[in-house]
This record gives sequence, structure tokens and C-alpha cells, in this order.
Amino acid sequence: MIDRNSQGHPLDQWANYYDLLDFDRTDMIGFYKSLITNRTKSLLELACGTGTVTIACARRLRRQTDEYRVVGVDISAAMLRIAREADNTIEWICDDIRSPHVTGSFDLIICCFNTVQELLTDADLGQMLKSVRNLLSPSGIFAFDIYQPNLEYLSRPRLNQIARVAKGTGGERLEVREDCIYNPASEVLAIEWRLYADNRMVLPPWRYFYRQYSATAIERQLSATGFVIQKRYGGFDGSPLTKHSKKQAVVCRVSDSPAPG
Repeated sequence: MIDRNSQGHPLDQWANYYDLLDFDRTDMIGFYKSLITNRTKSLLELACGTGTVTIACARRLRRQTDEYRVVGVDISAAMLRIAREADNTIEWICDDIRSPHVTGSFDLIICCFNTVQELLTDADLGQMLKSVRNLLSPSGIFAFDIYQPNLEYLSRPRLNQIARVAKGTGGERLEVREDCIYNPASEVLAIEWRLYADNRMVLPPWRYFYRQYSATAIERQLSATGFVIQKRYGGFDGSPLTKHSKKQAVVCRVSDSPAPG
């Protein structure tokens, strides 16, 4: 997640519920683990949340080498607390993914869960991509996933719809109710989540925003910051990207051309 609140991220209050409410991550984890080769010695995940993907990738690295480095960056201290409790051998850093204070270089940098879409302006996205380029080893790989814009779907406001249902640790019914309103001028989808336990709202609403990046727009931004796309998929299953694909899963590397100024 990125920082838009100097007093702490709103997601901190949701951290203890986050993994309970999230979808099945098996396919996502499998996709990012598949990018680890026998030459991968270091991994950085930006916007790592509670560390689910980071930890799974770290386990893969541990099986193939004794010399490895894994770092997870997220702006939510509460999310990182959960990640650290799950695996304290990983470096967990609380910071803004646009310009994370991380040293060294990495063979694989990933950004999952559509978080690139939380970069709402070209300047924000460009800043993040420049940071990634500076942290990536010469032969390194940068991979991320985002939604592919579906303007027909986005154009229909959705209010008070049930987005997630789960069972809490005490057996209570957890329910996330969602509002989604799209602004075509800014290309930004505003989303509000409200969490109910047995029909009682238990947390303040969480508002977040997703900019809609077409395949063309993403390629243009990557090119402007010195990346070339190696592979682009329409899902974590490796299917081709088509106009009907729900997702964009992008794998890129640094261009052989000189870095842009």
C-alpha cells in the first residue's frame, strides 16, 4: 500500500481481518514463485501487506540456496507486524513504495494485489518505476499485476454490495459491504469498504482508489522509465492477454538502452 496519511495508514485498523477476508491467493503465489530461477538470490516485494506472497517466495529461495535476501515493504505498520510474526527472518520495512528506503540490488522485484493501480498519477507511477529500476540488478526481473479496465462494468455505480463474506475467529459472520464509483475524467475508481460482524459495523470505513491503466498506458509508462516488457499475460494461469481478460500480469526487465533522464 502507498502512503496518503502521515498519521498512519487507514488499513492498519483492518490488518487483523485482512487475511480472513481476502480471496484464495494460490494462483497468485504460484505465478510469482514461477519467476524464481536458480539464478535468483534476492527478492523485494513492494506493498507486501501481511507477507503472504513474500513468505511463500522466501521458502522457495531457501530450498535452492543458503545465500539469499528477501525484503518486504509496506506502509501499514500493523500489516508488517503480522508479517513479522509469521517470519522474522525476512527484512520488513515500513515505507512508501514510490521511494522506499532500501539498499542493495534485487534479482526479482514484485508488486502484487493490483497495488500499482493505487498510484493515481503518472508522476506517482513514474517515481515508483524509477525506484524499481534503481534497485533492480542488471539482469533482474520486475513483475506486477493489475486489473484490465472494463469500462462497461466500471460505468455502473455499485452501492452497498456484499464484496466479501468470511467467518471470524470467534465464529461470527464477517461481511464487507462495498461502494464503487468510477470517474471517467480521472480514470479513477473510488472504493469504500465497510466491515460488519453479525450485522454490526465494527471498523471505520476504508476508502481506497484504483486508477485504470490500459495495456497501452502501462507499456508507455514502463518504456518512459527504461523498461521493456518480456511477457504479458491475461491472468496468473499464463493465458494470453486479450480484450476479454480480467487481469494484466506483466513481467519486464531493464531496457538495453540508456536510462531516461
